[in-house]
Amino acid sequence: MNEMNAEKRRFNNLVAVTNAAGDRVPHLFRRGEKFYAVAYAHGKRKVQSLPSCLNGQGQPVMSEVRRYCAEFVKRVEAGDWSALAATRKRVDDKLATGAEIVAAYQDSCRQRSAPRPETVAINVRQFARFVEMVGQTMSQPCGWLTEDALDAAARKMQDGTEADTPEREARDRTIDSFLGAVKSVLAYPRDFKDLRMPELSAFREYSPVSPKLADRSMPPREVVEATVRAGRALAEVSQHLAAIWALGYDCGLRPGEIEAARWGWIVVDDVGEGQRQAFIEVRDRPDEYYRVKSSRCKRTRSRRVPVPAAVLEALRSGQPAADQFIMAPEVLGPSARHEIITRLFAVWFKAVHPWWQQRKKAAYELRRLRGCWWAIKYGAELTQRWMGHTTYQTTQDYYADLPQWDEPQALDVGPWFDRLRLRRL
Repeated sequence: MNEMNAEKRRFNNLVAVTNAAGDRVPHLFRRGEKFYAVAYAHGKRKVQSLPSCLNGQGQPVMSEVRRYCAEFVKRVEAGDWSALAATRKRVDDKLATGAEIVAAYQDSCRQRSAPRPETVAINVRQFARFVEMVGQTMSQPCGWLTEDALDAAARKMQDGTEADTPEREARDRTIDSFLGAVKSVLAYPRDFKDLRMPELSAFREYSPVSPKLADRSMPPREVVEATVRAGRALAEVSQHLAAIWALGYDCGLRPGEIEAARWGWIVVDDVGEGQRQAFIEVRDRPDEYYRVKSSRCKRTRSRRVPVPAAVLEALRSGQPAADQFIMAPEVLGPSARHEIITRLFAVWFKAVHPWWQQRKKAAYELRRLRGCWWAIKYGAELTQRWMGHTTYQTTQDYYADLPQWDEPQALDVGPWFDRLRLRRL
């Protein structure tokens, strides 16, 4: 036991590795699940972690480890100190270049399958644009990644717009989004463990602009009541607009999900006691399933949202059985469906009440109203699940200012919903 403790102290808590027969493997030590090669030469001790291909979980392949350790000892005894960084991409003290940072970021995103490839491509383009904007190149070391570079890029994008004006506020929001994409490339320090990077904590936290947050205040009660009355009567105006209302307000779908919603997403399941409940399944499907531009459909977590029986009946009324899409006939195509949501519905929505003129995205306002009623009735946890929010904080941020009155013209959504509400009460 004393000999083992002395061995641990000698190698800074590194423990010698033995094979199946109990014999010690020369020059090989471990700390936890990680393995190291250790060698002495010229009065110095050198410790080198094994490459990731040999340093996985559990016991490494001994034949490969022995070969690596032998090569390591040979280099140490030869005094080839510069060649010891076998598991590092750098062999000198130079900082990583912009090109190396981008390559490491892309490789890490491929390994963890997040974010989606389109987002990675956007972030890389914005990073390259940032590099050019501050007068650097992708082949230069990244020592220029400082707060001064962020200030320089912000000043260049502000381009002389006057402070405290709507144009400046809009420009600051654009700058904040742009720099957010740049910082996304550098967000995970573990992505660059094989590169020599400068200290970036201040760079990640600093922002040269402070854009005003979008107004998330709840509309007055009379505005909501007037909007709900008009929305319930939309079937008399347009079947397409009525479908947008049903999917956005009653089901809480995003605009891109409304545009892509198909009849195959709706299922009816037995919820016990002889009762059946309709659900709309919004899944994390490939972009080609949506058949719209990928930028319009947010990659979301799979979720099942309960659909009131009255809403399902209203959706099915007047719709040809051969239609694949819920909102509009398939013959209209994705461009027509997108135009109906972003143009025609927005015109109707803002004409319902003057208060809505200050809001930009009409379909998102329906979704936010639905989230408010869900948060009041069923709590933030279920609201997060049904809305498809990745984090609980997002739900809290958007639905912190809840109305103190009940939903106008609330629909009976079925016994499954009612039991959840009674359980919460």
